Amino acid sequence: DGLDFQSHGRTLQWEYHPEWIDVAKVTLDDPLVPGGIVVIETPFFIKLPQVYSRLGHIGNHYEITQWYPKPAVYDSDGWHQMPYLNRGNFYSEFGSFDVYITLPSNYRVMATGDMVNAEKEYAWLVSLAIEGDKLHELDKKSFKKKLKELSKACVSGPESNPELKTLHFHQEKVHDFAWFADRNWIVRKGELNFEKSDRNVILWSMYLPKNAELWANSIEFLHDAGYWYSKFYLEYPYNHITAVDGDLSAGGGMEYPNITVISSGGSEDMLEFVIMHEVGHNWFYGIIGSNERDYAWIDEGLNEYTNNRYWHKKYADRGSSLIISEFLQKKLGIASNISLDWISYLMYQMRAVSGDDQPLYLTSEDFDNANYGAIIYMKTAIFTFYLQHYLGEEKMDQVMQEFFARWKFKHADPEDFRIVFEDNVGTDLSWYFDDVLNDTKVVDYSITSTGTGFILINKGTLTLPVQVAFFDGNDDEISRSWYESVTNKMIIPKPEGSVRAVIDPDMYLPDIDRANNVSKKTPGLNFVFDQPLQDKRNFYWFPWAFNWNEYNGWTPGLFLYGGYLPG
Repeated sequence: DGLDFQSHGRTLQWEYHPEWIDVAKVTLDDPLVPGGIVVIETPFFIKLPQVYSRLGHIGNHYEITQWYPKPAVYDSDGWHQMPYLNRGNFYSEFGSFDVYITLPSNYRVMATGDMVNAEKEYAWLVSLAIEGDKLHELDKKSFKKKLKELSKACVSGPESNPELKTLHFHQEKVHDFAWFADRNWIVRKGELNFEKSDRNVILWSMYLPKNAELWANSIEFLHDAGYWYSKFYLEYPYNHITAVDGDLSAGGGMEYPNITVISSGGSEDMLEFVIMHEVGHNWFYGIIGSNERDYAWIDEGLNEYTNNRYWHKKYADRGSSLIISEFLQKKLGIASNISLDWISYLMYQMRAVSGDDQPLYLTSEDFDNANYGAIIYMKTAIFTFYLQHYLGEEKMDQVMQEFFARWKFKHADPEDFRIVFEDNVGTDLSWYFDDVLNDTKVVDYSITSTGTGFILINKGTLTLPVQVAFFDGNDDEISRSWYESVTNKMIIPKPEGSVRAVIDPDMYLPDIDRANNVSKKTPGLNFVFDQPLQDKRNFYWFPWAFNWNEYNGWTPGLFLYGGYLPG
């Protein structure tokens, strides 16, 4: 409310968009020529709702996002005016931000940007971080007791301090600004050091007492996300990485420059995953300012691919497994071996095998709800991870680092992404850029054994490079090779001593039917929901202990099934 656009003291003509109530068109008095400058200013007033998407407050907890008039992007395709949507949130212009926030002095505030001339505020936050560290050093009984006291204080006090403070935040080369405030957050502080540039990045995490146990290692998660993304792509260019504990229940997490808001829940692994994912958006969509409305896969999909890379690097010793439920997976042993990339594969496979998937080139609003996650996030992730497996990690790093070198703080689109690969890779990658990104073709390779060889058959609609490994009678690997352009079938002579062949032995290939990827199988018995092994004829069991009806009463039994999840 209260908009009044002016330039150099003169009121400008403006009007709302005829269809979208949150888009306005401002007409300049004089044309803005290339290289020219215009100053536009307006007052504006916002009444904070309890929650609207990711803007609002609950009591005295504030999350201030999407809160100011934002200029649309003008690029080689013209203007990109668009209404705010929950899906495909961002396409915004880079700029420099100076924001002054005045509020009661006992609020802990975190925001995009660095605090300017705020030695007193910084010292206070550091003292709170020391208190936060001491809290987590208490024994279990004392820790629980202290959390009860702090949680009670969240309801009954403290009151807002009548003394006000004004904080000045400044940040350059970002395309959004968000800030968050709470009087009761527990504060933690850490540091990420980059040896090559000798830079230190400050890490802040602020969380509600009720979630303190879950957030105990949040500084580690911020550190590792910043470290691995910087190693993969480009050194983090800003001075702090922050995660705050949100209380609006507006999705699992949401990214903003320098800062992410997390809705706590689930396991410690899930908290780390969400923090890692949202911090990663400082690269995708942040540094690479892509159009998420039109090309959401560049943002969410490539970020999800990087999540898989991170998890493989950090948790290689446990097979990149992901603990979603501590109780089910650790205490009961159900699905304890489920890996992150298997979850990504399964979400994609369930849509692709039924033919309900959609091509990635669609705009965000054209995807149905199931495909927005399964296709934009998961399909991009697993196929890009497979592309890395094919090219090799060293080559993938070279290409992606070149992509960031060319397009940092600009607006990259799919063609820009493809050109960098074509400039750096001497192999035809049309299967990835044409078929994976622009079609719904599926992978389905199978292999069978004959007397003198193996027959590799392409039963799918997508042809891409495929790796086959060969094993002897002791199940020791003899060799492995890549096979290109198998559009129908290929006879592979048996390597000496080989008795069994396995397609994609590392299980990176997004094959919609992995059950036919082995020439010879042995039986395997798994507990329900365990991740299947493609070299086994999988059978599953589950105790049917809670079966009861009026006629039979309690009838305990055993549930058995065969096949290949979700077959």
